[in-house]
Amino acid sequence: MMDEEICVVDGEEGQVTQTGASYWPTGSSLTARLRRLITAYQRSYRREQLKMEAAEKGDRRRRRCEAAYKLKEIARRERQQRWTRREECDFYRVVSTFGVEVAPGGGGLDWRRFRSFARLDKKTDESLTRYFSNFTAMCRRVCHLPGEGEKGRGEARVRGRRRRGGVR
Repeated sequence: MMDEEICVVDGEEGQVTQTGASYWPTGSSLTARLRRLITAYQRSYRREQLKMEAAEKGDRRRRRCEAAYKLKEIARRERQQRWTRREECDFYRVVSTFGVEVAPGGGGLDWRRFRSFARLDKKTDESLTRYFSNFTAMCRRVCHLPGEGEKGRGEARVRGRRRRGGVR
């Protein structure tokens, strides 16, 4: 298949001798043909480069959009994990009033009703469970009770000071 830009017909095709053998075209004709070939190649190469750059630009845009989406997702997760003062108060109010339901089969805690009572619809089960365990640990620490894994669960530890000079 010949490209129209490359196919060139010059007026002089070279000189034919008496024996019928043809010679090469003249030097100026060859130079003109070579220039046209180089120009056509450069146009073709430039078109290919522009196509590749356009595809790369679209790819860059797609990657940028994906990166922005990932950043938004990370920010959303952080917002979900961060507790506002209102959420903390609602959590405390519902825990102290209604308590927490244990899931049937002993597979953990069921947060569905709790979530609706406390208006914590945006919080995940993991976030609520983590906050609840931290909350109970804080309550145990304040009441001087042993932690979850310690012996004597439910018994209060008595912390007293020793007085100098003997026992009274």
